Amino acid sequence: MPRAKEIISREKTSRDMAQNYADNIQLHEDFALAVLKKHSIPDQKEGGYILININTATCTSDKLEKIQRFCKQYPKHKRVYFPCDMTDDIDCFETVKSFVPGLDLYDRTKHSLEETIQLFSQSAA
Repeated sequence: MPRAKEIISREKTSRDMAQNYADNIQLHEDFALAVLKKHSIPDQKEGGYILININTATCTSDKLEKIQRFCKQYPKHKRVYFPCDMTDDIDCFETVKSFVPGLDLYDRTKHSLEETIQLFSQSAA
């Protein structure tokens, strides 16, 4: 990043980090936020589940232990693995499942966009 002439970030945290390296920073709101706002359900209730994701580049024992600790904060919630990238994240499912018993897989290719948005908007964490 120090040699970049221009940096475009999708969210505020990345923009703030990039400002340490360059002056010409542009923030573009993540496209998903507009989709979530458009399809939000008024007065929706929180579901009894949490969403989990990790990819092959970050699937280390340290990160898996952090996921375990995260799950302990929601002991009565169903655990749902949501692979964002069906060609990469999906490969981590069995590994994560060995650390998180009872983990279910959400295959977004078998659900509508509205169902997936509802899954995100109603998750406890």
